[in-house]
Amino acid sequence: MVDFFPGVISINTGLNLRDGHQDILRFRHVDVNIATAAVLTLNATPVTILPAVGSGFYPILFGAILFQDFNSIAYNDNGADEHFVIQNLSGGQILTRPIDSEELDGAADFAIWCMPPQHAALQSKSQSLVDNGGFEASIQNSELISGNSNWAVRLFYGLVSKASLEGVA
Repeated sequence: MVDFFPGVISINTGLNLRDGHQDILRFRHVDVNIATAAVLTLNATPVTILPAVGSGFYPILFGAILFQDFNSIAYNDNGADEHFVIQNLSGGQILTRPIDSEELDGAADFAIWCMPPQHAALQSKSQSLVDNGGFEASIQNSELISGNSNWAVRLFYGLVSKASLEGVA
């Protein structure tokens, strides 16, 4: 652990903002690989990106990078643009980013930065924080029919300690 400002900012597996001896916000990231078979079923079967974080903590989504490691066959998307979605573990959408046909049909790697809100339907929504929450990824609007490229998601998130909030109230 590196203390830049003792008791305030430290880096271990992420960045912690502290007030005295108590973490106020923990900045973190997680990387998840999604194999081809799971990519093809993302519309029906979401993939857990961040499992439940533990009692006493609220996860906050800051953004994500969706990366396609192109193999040899482009994804076929029925001509409809899919929406890459990150939702909480109970299905509440937090982030929606359209993926257009050119991105999926191209025979190349791609990387897309996504951050909430990216879709007009979510502009007026905020994140409801869930104690012991987590996040999952899915595709909405259509299903992918064929293709053989793995995807990776790098999720940037923070953890807010419930105890740090109770100290303010």
